[in-house]
Amino acid sequence: MPSVLVIAALILGAMFVGPDGVAIASQPAGSVTFTLDCWDDAFNTGQGNNCDFCPGTIQPNHRFTYNCNEGTTNPWTPSCSFVDPSPSGTVVTSIKAVVVMIDCSGQRSYAFSRYNVLLNGQQFAPDRTSSLNNCGCGSAPGCLQEEFASSVAAQGLAGYAKDAQNTLTISVPAGAICVETMSVTVTYAPAPPVSLFGYTGLTLLALFLALAGVLMLRQIHIAR
Repeated sequence: MPSVLVIAALILGAMFVGPDGVAIASQPAGSVTFTLDCWDDAFNTGQGNNCDFCPGTIQPNHRFTYNCNEGTTNPWTPSCSFVDPSPSGTVVTSIKAVVVMIDCSGQRSYAFSRYNVLLNGQQFAPDRTSSLNNCGCGSAPGCLQEEFASSVAAQGLAGYAKDAQNTLTISVPAGAICVETMSVTVTYAPAPPVSLFGYTGLTLLALFLALAGVLMLRQIHIAR
């Protein structure tokens, strides 16, 4: 009986051991929300009154809080980078980016604007199209917020660099927009346990079966 208990304990322990032999710590699901703000200085600081769209202020000769693509299509820079904020022992299952901006199609003679957010150069949500035609400091209806959300990938979001640096870029295939900031939400879940029937699991299972055989032969020999 003791040998059976020992073997059972070893097999249960092997089910929670990773490929590198380190026990997998369970992590709860959750999300992290943060703001990216590398879209500043729409125009060079100079003489005259400079306008901030979303704060709705006009101040003399100060740093702009937004940037505009001015009709430039792909690729439009700058891009914003961030280090994966999810804890170790988890997988990132989805990402959401809310772009805070003003659509400037009308004032730049475009009928509409079409834009998207790229994760490490790859599209993860459908394009958005708007014809707000509003481009002025503090003018109604104010700043437009457009949400780009990926689908949920239980095994890990494709194209996302776990435990590394990621880059979000705004793509504007048509029209013109001015971007203030971007609110990003990274959602994560516990990493799935290593399958017992993976390469490592099979190796460990073979060792356990061999040990069980040795113990059984030893018990037979003692019984005789």
